[in-house]
Amino acid sequence: ELGSADLSLLSLLNEARALPFFSLFSIDMLANCAYLDGAIEECEFDACEILPLEPTPDILFQREAQERRFELDAWARFDVPTQDYYDLTDYPEGYTAYNGSHIWDFIYKKLSFVGMLDDK
Repeated sequence: ELGSADLSLLSLLNEARALPFFSLFSIDMLANCAYLDGAIEECEFDACEILPLEPTPDILFQREAQERRFELDAWARFDVPTQDYYDLTDYPEGYTAYNGSHIWDFIYKKLSFVGMLDDK
């Protein structure tokens, strides 16, 4: 059960999520993952079809150009921005019938520190 502090935080997070800074993302939906081998497979579910934002505000392209050169303590942005932006507020969370368990399994086994813990 959520307490009053939890509800306050949830309210603030929902407000932040509605702001363009947190809701608009540049992503190449058909790009291969650098970590996973395999061909691009098109989604077979009509329930999760999404379309890019039209028109895309110019300020987003300017922000991407600035972030491309960002680096802090060896963390950097290496992905190349695309011309396609998606607005998360246009596509609320919901059940699509997609089973992404293989992705989470890969992240857990290959990209986390679980192997380092098992070695000790």
